[in-house]
Amino acid sequence: MNKYISSVTKKIDYYFSQQEIANIIYLQDEEDHERLDQVVFLEKSDGDVIGIYIRGMNPLISANRIDDVDDFNL
Repeated sequence: MNKYISSVTKKIDYYFSQQEIANIIYLQDEEDHERLDQVVFLEKSDGDVIGIYIRGMNPLISANRIDDVDDFNL
């Protein structure tokens, strides 16, 4: 397994160990309503969400709610 896949797998496993992904939440731009492909939020079975900024070699993962903190500088 290459380093990228190993890094992403470890991060996902940390947040989703013993959890199910209940929903995928996509964001869209307020002005032109285009979907922001580089950011996705995965809702866990307990109602918490994990945000993933997919762009780049090392994805940023945040456990903050969508409207709480803008960890991805959107």
